[in-house]
Amino acid sequence: MLVASPGMLVASSGMLVASPGMLVASSGMLVASPGMLVASYVMPVALPGMLVASHGMLVASP
Repeated sequence: MLVASPGMLVASSGMLVASPGMLVASSGMLVASPGMLVASYVMPVALPGMLVASHGMLVASP
């Protein structure tokens, strides 16, 4: 299951393919570029207008 907005990212069961300058996730762990977000699985972290990450699943907001 994956949801992505244009220019954001595509996530799939802990694996994700990101656009340049966005973020890279691996096994539910996220490493974000400046101004994005840093989140670990289980505890979702969201920044205004950015993304919501939870347990390897990503939902991108425009």
